[in-house]
Amino acid sequence: MTKVSEIMSKNIVTVPRKKGLKEIIRIMASSRISSIIITEDERVHGILTERDLIKKILLPGKDVAKVTVDDVMTHDPISVNSVTTLSEASHMMKDKNIRHIPIVDNGKLVGLVTQTDIVKETHNIHQKNVKFMTYQNIQTIIIVIFFLFLVGFLVYKKFF
Repeated sequence: MTKVSEIMSKNIVTVPRKKGLKEIIRIMASSRISSIIITEDERVHGILTERDLIKKILLPGKDVAKVTVDDVMTHDPISVNSVTTLSEASHMMKDKNIRHIPIVDNGKLVGLVTQTDIVKETHNIHQKNVKFMTYQNIQTIIIVIFFLFLVGFLVYKKFF
C-alpha cells in the first residue's frame, strides 16, 4: 500500500504568519505554486491556497492591501502523518473537499500532498496494472493453447 511519504513534495514553500499578504501572493506566483504553508514557531499554523484568494478576496471584491493573511488562510488545516496511506489521504481530500494536505510528523512539517500528486501516482499504479493484466492475458492464452494441444493430442491418440 502506497504511503503519502512516497509521493509527497518535500521542498515546501513556507512563510511566517507575519508576512504580508501581497508578498505571499508574489511568492506563490513566482514559485508557480497553488498553495503555501503559513508557519509560526516552525509549526503549521495555516495554509493559503488559490481557492482561498478567489473566495475570500477576489469574489467579495476586497482590497488585498486591507486584508491580512489571518483573514484569508485556512487555520489549522487538516494534516496527516507520513505513514498515512494514499487511499486514506485521497478519501480525506474527497470527503473534506480539499486539494492540499500538509504532512506533519511529531509536530514538524515534512511534506505536502496535493491532488496532482495523487493523480500522478494513481496513473502510475494504473500503468503497472495494465502491464500486469497484459502478462496475465498472455499467460492465459499460452495455457489455453497448451490445453487445446493436449486435448487434440489425446483425441488423436485415441482414434488413430
